[in-house]
Amino acid sequence: MQGVGCYYIFCKNTCVCEVNKLERRFYLVDAQVLPEVFLKVVRAKELLASGEARSISAATRSVDLSRSAFYKYKDCIFDSENGREVITVMATLRDETGALQSLLAGISAAGASIVTINQSTPENGAALVAVTIRTDTMQMTPEELTEKLSRQRMGVHTGKEFSFVECDYSFSLIPFIQEIQQDDMVYVVDYSFKENTLHELKALMHATDNLVWIDHHVCSVQLVEQHLELVSVKGVLDMRYSAAALVYTWFHKGAARIPYWIQLVSDYDTWAKQLVDTDAFNYGMLASDWSVESDLWESLTDDVTMNIVRKGESVLEYIKQRSKSHLKSYGFVTEFAGYKCLAVNSRYESSMIFDSVRNQYPVCVMFEFTGRCWKYSLYTNGRLNASQIASIYGGGGHAGAAGFTTDTLLPCFTKEISE
Repeated sequence: MQGVGCYYIFCKNTCVCEVNKLERRFYLVDAQVLPEVFLKVVRAKELLASGEARSISAATRSVDLSRSAFYKYKDCIFDSENGREVITVMATLRDETGALQSLLAGISAAGASIVTINQSTPENGAALVAVTIRTDTMQMTPEELTEKLSRQRMGVHTGKEFSFVECDYSFSLIPFIQEIQQDDMVYVVDYSFKENTLHELKALMHATDNLVWIDHHVCSVQLVEQHLELVSVKGVLDMRYSAAALVYTWFHKGAARIPYWIQLVSDYDTWAKQLVDTDAFNYGMLASDWSVESDLWESLTDDVTMNIVRKGESVLEYIKQRSKSHLKSYGFVTEFAGYKCLAVNSRYESSMIFDSVRNQYPVCVMFEFTGRCWKYSLYTNGRLNASQIASIYGGGGHAGAAGFTTDTLLPCFTKEISE
């Protein structure tokens, strides 16, 4: 979807909640003066501890609390009346014999009391496990338990240790790669590598034994064809679908259908535009909370999807009118890559700005300065391949839409030619 970048994802091979390594200082505060969010966190933890809620999502829904707020405060607030600290161990265990037993044995050996255990059905060789424990009988600190369990080869930690690193093509992945451990699970999603970044992909292959690469850009497919040693990397490269669709099918093998909202994302991202609700859904999502921590992702049924479409329809009509006005005021004609081009310097407009005139020009370009570099978005009318044009400047993308960056503004976008 528009505005959503490429994601480089990795998760640590430990299996307990993250605990602040700095010295912790506590205060005893009357519940009547606490913000409501803290009370909801305590109540959610009680539901998990009692078994009334079988998952964090269920617990937070019951108390009308966002999961992001729960994860933020769950290890920082406790009920003094209870007198016993309760924490939740969140782990993604490999689907191997003895993995869960190893986790539970490690917790029990530390003297913790196990309250509840919840485990999802294994998919793609892994299963999500949530273990609620009381720590008042532990013979070690939570920090020491973290260190102890991190040495056990049993699973991949989620929760706060599950890191989403948003990247673009204007900076190197090497600083992130240097933080990866050999047992870390690394998912590279919707991120393409080319000859000039091949060393980054090889560095990833060397840094971890658990690399999965899921992408749909043509340059990624071409790179593997030219370097057969890359065939050993797990994952899927398929230009026919969006990365969202590929990720869904990777983690839901054998699913009867792809959810409608992912079909809409895929239709927009591949620039197919064959579904009538695609643009309205895109703008409806932009008017919603679609952050990584949002609860929206767990509730996107077809009915909810259509509600978002209806919300986006009014936004879409406004965008259409504004785009026409903006293009009339700021658009200009130039020559780019040997083709007559309609260009506009704009940071906040969408690709829809060219909808009314796209068939009149072989290529349309929207460009902007990001603060680090100049970013160009190319759109073609179907007769030219936007990805091939972008590749001339070190970029890439799809046949109908592509992009690239430069350190300085290309001269052709500093002057206008007569119609």
